[in-house]
Amino acid sequence: MLSRVNTNPSTEGWRKSARNSEQSDACVELAATQRTIAIRDSNGRDGPKLLIGREEFRHFASVLKSL
Repeated sequence: MLSRVNTNPSTEGWRKSARNSEQSDACVELAATQRTIAIRDSNGRDGPKLLIGREEFRHFASVLKSL
């Protein structure tokens, strides 16, 4: 299940990919909660967040890695 929220999830420790270049504008950040992974645009940190269940995120990441 995917959901989009306009409030900050109760998470700490937003992380960027280690492969991200500091000069790059195209980046997302991730934060983990007990049940979900929160994703946000690093350029719009106060904007909407995408919350994805952990199992769905594992599948999503697996698909991306296979591309």
